[in-house]
Amino acid sequence: PVRITLDPTQLLEHPLRVGLSMRVEIDVSKQDGKLLAETPTQVISQTGSFDSTQAEADADSAALRIIQANLVVPEHAQSERETSEPKSRIGR
Repeated sequence: PVRITLDPTQLLEHPLRVGLSMRVEIDVSKQDGKLLAETPTQVISQTGSFDSTQAEADADSAALRIIQANLVVPEHAQSERETSEPKSRIGR
């Protein structure tokens, strides 16, 4: 992941547009600056697009229950599940 900071003045002069694409080059030849952990951050805006929510987890659980409830199991597989000893499929 990469965090990009934009100059607020430049952002006002040149607003970002939805669907904007860009090509970026990053010069990493200078290694003498501050480490990122040492740099204070000020979050101005962020997206929650990738945050997992309880509603999503509930929806996933509900979908799994629906799939399992409607799953058709072939008869031979069902009878094998009911027996305590697993049957070999070799020679069938």
